[in-house]
Amino acid sequence: MPVPAVIAECLAGNGQLYFDLPETMKKFSTGPLFSGGWALGGAVLALAPSLSVASSLLPEYVLPPRPRVLAPLPQAQRVGDDSGRPLAMVLDPDAGPFAKVTGPAAARDATQLFVAGQAVRIAPVGASHEGFVSIYRLGPALRSSDGRTALGRMAFRIGGARVVRRDANGKETEAVIASSSREIVAGDIVLDAQAWPQEKQGAAQAVAARVAMQSGAERMRLAAVDQVVGLDRGAADGVHVGMCLRVAGCGRRGDIAGRVLHAGGRASVAQLVRGTAPLEGGDEVCIAACPD
Repeated sequence: MPVPAVIAECLAGNGQLYFDLPETMKKFSTGPLFSGGWALGGAVLALAPSLSVASSLLPEYVLPPRPRVLAPLPQAQRVGDDSGRPLAMVLDPDAGPFAKVTGPAAARDATQLFVAGQAVRIAPVGASHEGFVSIYRLGPALRSSDGRTALGRMAFRIGGARVVRRDANGKETEAVIASSSREIVAGDIVLDAQAWPQEKQGAAQAVAARVAMQSGAERMRLAAVDQVVGLDRGAADGVHVGMCLRVAGCGRRGDIAGRVLHAGGRASVAQLVRGTAPLEGGDEVCIAACPD
């Protein structure tokens, strides 16, 4: 009997199916309900080819593209590549323009925040960058304690990247982020990771200074231990990398509170290394040679 006829008979309750069961049971004949269940299974089997054809007509679901992520560089390659640049620096008011991160390496990527292992595009300025570069986040603007003179702008090192490709026209560079202390975004500036000048040897004259006033969205009113503070004296005043900061006038004795990280032309930045009362704009300090 054809399969459709068998299904029709079972649905009508007239078909009987027999199974060879264990010896403890005799021949068992299905009732109408059991017959209907087997009929439903038969119907599914009969319709299987049609279902297969129908499923092949459904549109294929395509996963959206994932952000382009490259394998992070080995730790051995990262060590020392970015150590020549200070953790923080002060950019003179007339400094720039600077190369900047412009976005993801692949135009189709929608990523806005970048971390170690990801590829980004860099818009160079002047000569193309080579090898390893440092990435800085612009910070607050610095002004004299009376607020009248612009001294520059602080910038904080947030990561490093290795240049892997340059466009033929020189307008764009691709780099892989090797390390980052926070997410990197479009607009962060890029500097060559060249060796930074070593601390000057010999005696240095003490320089009386004040904590610079800060302005802008990133401004910080108080600075405590491990934080970076801006000072209103720079290289033109005799300040250089490695000098020590005392929270006292130069004519008075005081404990060392910090060390100069970088000196711009008119201002400098120092990291506080010892717990003292938080510093704020206008506080008097002394920048002098560190004790032996």
